[in-house]
Amino acid sequence: MNRRLKEMGVEGMDVSAPDRWPTQIPVPQGTRLKEVSSRDGQSGFTYETNNYRFYSQVELDDAGQEAIGRLFECAYAANKAVGRVLPVPRAKGKRASKDKLEVYLYKNMAEYYAHGGPRGSAGVFMSLKRVMPEGSGAGRRITKADEKDIIHDDMVKVPFESLGINEQGRVVNSDLDSHALVHELTHQCFCLNGLPIWANEGWAEYIGFVPYQYEVLDFDKCFATVLLNAKHLQHTLVFPFSLEDFLRMSQEEMYGHMEGSNSNTYLLSVMCVCYFVHLSGRPGVKCMRDYMNALLKGESNERALRKLYGRLRTPERLQEAFVKAWGERGVTVRFASPQGED
Repeated sequence: MNRRLKEMGVEGMDVSAPDRWPTQIPVPQGTRLKEVSSRDGQSGFTYETNNYRFYSQVELDDAGQEAIGRLFECAYAANKAVGRVLPVPRAKGKRASKDKLEVYLYKNMAEYYAHGGPRGSAGVFMSLKRVMPEGSGAGRRITKADEKDIIHDDMVKVPFESLGINEQGRVVNSDLDSHALVHELTHQCFCLNGLPIWANEGWAEYIGFVPYQYEVLDFDKCFATVLLNAKHLQHTLVFPFSLEDFLRMSQEEMYGHMEGSNSNTYLLSVMCVCYFVHLSGRPGVKCMRDYMNALLKGESNERALRKLYGRLRTPERLQEAFVKAWGERGVTVRFASPQGED
């Protein structure tokens, strides 16, 4: 667990996970990068782990290979643990060489920006082929052929700076906050393209909060971290829309609220995920599983949301339950009334 989480007090919090949800899982072993080739004329050095292939502009020292392999494989293991409960098409076992997820490592920020990295980012997931339109609820079912295409058409790009590594490929900072980077890795290994934007970003944020400490990935501490962030940022949890509006929101609308107001839609997205998997017990996990299965089978978001409401049946009751559940944990969330209501 990095220093920031310790300072937040997460280490001293105990949170019970719902039945069948991951609690603590072992950190993967044997994650150090293995060199496959060097100086191929384009990428410099090529390394692999069980699930990733890395293209680095310079040779990495032993500590760098250990740190990178551990971070990426821990992110993958966290997604795989979720995949034992929810439908996660991509997070499986060891990947064959031809199907490994690709990562491009750049020695400095200038190189990262020159190769398409967004300004101010710690890393970026780039998908050249979308299975379904971003923000739509469906279109058609994801097939094995689609999954094969996604693997070979997308990548994650990361500057050394985000990994605590200098331009010579040596570790100079081993205590970085990896949340933003793991968020991007989750977009790659969770195969989120078929999900509406709230779930897409919510799951990426959720996995980004899973810490690994004492050789375990701790999902209980993940929820505790989200809770503490929500308490600290309550002033950003006042929204000019209803929860129902949010669950139907497009990518442009969600990002627009983050840029044009004080409404923290990223935090709301991960709070929605936590509501179903941490605050609603087994019924909540089932609702999320049924919802994601419906989307992956090609149902519209409109129809799939009925499964997300579960026993509550209506979005109004879901909003009431959501506000109450977080309120009982000291977090105040305010929504506008659904469209059409006074």
